Amino acid sequence: MKKEEQNIISVDYCFVKNRHLVSLYVPKTNASEVVDISFFSDEINSNYDEKIAIINALLYICNNNITKGYIICDNQHAVTNPFLVKKAHNIGWQIEWSPKELNKISDKLTKLKTTVNDKHPYNLFNHIKMHFKDYL
Repeated sequence: MKKEEQNIISVDYCFVKNRHLVSLYVPKTNASEVVDISFFSDEINSNYDEKIAIINALLYICNNNITKGYIICDNQHAVTNPFLVKKAHNIGWQIEWSPKELNKISDKLTKLKTTVNDKHPYNLFNHIKMHFKDYL
């Protein structure tokens, strides 16, 4: 199967109007999410927040039972995090770096209105606190 035909989720982080936002975009289904993580991430640290974007994608994958694919991120530090790479591999996914210029949809999404809040079904914030905080 060609990579273009496989599942791809692109993620991004942005700090805009004093808000920390992460987004994900699924080209195959045109699904998207923008999550305001401001109360969880109070300082500007793109490496940390891009990892949050990848965790959000991993949770999205698990909650939607999506098998095998690629998470695309434009932050080299985030895509090489050994803990996140292992988590992705355990569910049949790979995390890959892509230049910002090729991640335009996710980049634009992070500048839009938030579509998900802390009452989201899989509650990103509590999940990170419980399972990922020590590895970011």
